[in-house]
Amino acid sequence: MKSPDRITGTLTRCIGHEKRRDRRFSVLAIIATVIPSVASIVTRHVKGSVLSNHGFIKGFVRFSKVFMVGWNNSARPNNPGHSQFFARLRAKMPHRNIFAFLAVCAKVWFERRRGMRPSLASGVQLERAKRERVLVDKIVATTKGAFGGALAVLWTTGAAFADQPRPWEWRFQDAATGIAEQIHWFERYTLWFIIPITLLVLFLLVWVVLRFRASANPEPSKTSHNTAIEVIWTIGPVIILLFLAVPSFQLLTAQYSPEDPTLTVKATGYQWYWGYEYQVDNPVSFDSLLLKDGDRAAAGKEDKSRYPRLLAVDNEVVVPVGETVRLLVTAADVIHSWTIPAFGVKMDAVPGRINEAWFKADREGLYYGQCSELCGKDHGFMPIAVRVVSKEQYQTWIAAAGSDLNGANKALQAAVEGGANDKVAAAGL
Repeated sequence: MKSPDRITGTLTRCIGHEKRRDRRFSVLAIIATVIPSVASIVTRHVKGSVLSNHGFIKGFVRFSKVFMVGWNNSARPNNPGHSQFFARLRAKMPHRNIFAFLAVCAKVWFERRRGMRPSLASGVQLERAKRERVLVDKIVATTKGAFGGALAVLWTTGAAFADQPRPWEWRFQDAATGIAEQIHWFERYTLWFIIPITLLVLFLLVWVVLRFRASANPEPSKTSHNTAIEVIWTIGPVIILLFLAVPSFQLLTAQYSPEDPTLTVKATGYQWYWGYEYQVDNPVSFDSLLLKDGDRAAAGKEDKSRYPRLLAVDNEVVVPVGETVRLLVTAADVIHSWTIPAFGVKMDAVPGRINEAWFKADREGLYYGQCSELCGKDHGFMPIAVRVVSKEQYQTWIAAAGSDLNGANKALQAAVEGGANDKVAAAGL
């Protein structure tokens, strides 16, 4: 292992290497800036979640904190936590912040040492180092904002993506079932593999383009193989796939292991609306069509914040909260797909075949979806609406719907809208 003096000497030499290598500085500075940015974002957004107890996350955050404390203490010699090692580094480096320090560290590991020149004795090279310092500061400010903001969006879910459709939404809506919660967790879990792999491949691509370009390698390497690398890139993906496969199979098992249903509803897709049949003692069946703007007043659904345009229907599916609902899905003409994103349910409706799905809504509300299989010219006008109500309200509705569907719907609508628990879930398009 290198001694501190040798490390500082190497860092010093890295500051003033040949001019032809200076154009690599911005790329390496950006890569080095990722480390503290990720640490701060992980600390802020993963705290309190399942991932906060992960050993790697704890170690990464702890290392980043210790590193930052050591660097900051080196600027205060009278501080009890003063580190001579960091002080020597700071004294020999013209850079003034931790991100510039990491950028220089990156040069130690990613730049070839052959051909470098001692630099601090040269006034010209000191001026170049000062220009590099200004460049790094600009890169750090830009990268922290863009990269940090992107990661913050990746790890943050909440009310901003709920209630009703909003322009430019692209994340999942709030989960209303246990299966949807598991799907959301698995999506966040896979991002811990996707993001590092993407950044690694991007870095390798940039590094290979710069490191092995023709001007830097007039005589290209004739290496034909490397056993160690081949073993790593074979075993590494296998391990990653195992970490992805285990929770994936657990999720699939949960999706295909429903509890005993208390209610069975058959959904039939037509061009371009849905028909529903309740398999209960007092059979109830109805069609559910897109609510046109001219029919809103008669239906008492003029509030577009509660009944969004192109998503509201004339007759919603009504189910009780906290009860397992078995859904039988089929089609009468072409292939459709019954989808409610908040429930984590998407099932194809195939003519001549009955597919089965299920859901168990954990909270009351009005949830929207759409046909998710291209089925003709009005495919985009085939919404799905499910109203989850209390068990008492459901029993009252089902008792009246067999003889007077419109009256039952209006009575239920008045009762629900008069309460405080009615929420509109966003449509996942």
